[in-house]
Amino acid sequence: MRVKQVLTVPKEICYPESNEDFFNMHDSGFSCALSDGASESYDSKTWAKLLCQCFIRESKRKFFGNFYKHKQIKNLIGKSRFKFFEIFSKQSLSWSQQAAFDRGSFASLTGLVDHGDSIEILSIGDSVALWQPTKESVNSHFLTETSDFVNQPLLISTKESSDNFFFMQEDIAWATKKIKKKEVYDGSIYLLTDAIAIKILDLIKNGEMLFALNVLRENYSNFESWILSERRKKQIKIDDTTVAWIKINETS
Repeated sequence: MRVKQVLTVPKEICYPESNEDFFNMHDSGFSCALSDGASESYDSKTWAKLLCQCFIRESKRKFFGNFYKHKQIKNLIGKSRFKFFEIFSKQSLSWSQQAAFDRGSFASLTGLVDHGDSIEILSIGDSVALWQPTKESVNSHFLTETSDFVNQPLLISTKESSDNFFFMQEDIAWATKKIKKKEVYDGSIYLLTDAIAIKILDLIKNGEMLFALNVLRENYSNFESWILSERRKKQIKIDDTTVAWIKINETS
């Protein structure tokens, strides 16, 4: 796989360092991941980064079936937590920071693994993968309708106490899917965080598929201008907004 481009517009346009979305790709192009840190949680920017980095390290090629099952996802989350707690010492935090730390950090995750003639998609929370199975259609995983996006999605938490409930929510809070590369019309898969995913799915639903796809392929200047215009018109949520365009039949 190869990254064609990554477009990201922070929710606070004057403070790009506040952007809590994170994208990463393996040096070999074997795997990649996009994570959206939840703004209200403790240093979700770091949590999102660790989840992507761990996904890149832990993913393995499997020619039959999916690599990511309960065991592998638990391992991914567990190793990400270990790194998170290595970075932060609760004792060194102020009392207010400790309270936020105790409430946990939260993030979504959508990742791709190249299995040779197929691509595995792992989606957790409200970030999505989108592709064209044919010239005239678009699929998304695993959320497919704007109504699927809720105000408080179930995300990956630094709190281990949330795990039992999380793993009971397969196909509700998270899901895996494997697709043949030949089933991707133009060899492009797009990874989207929730704000842009809702907008793009809404455009497609309203018969504007070509316009929606062109938005995802825009250069940065045009993409940023469009996002800011939609925000002013209250047509898109003011949130960190990221699109990663991946070419699955090309190498890094």
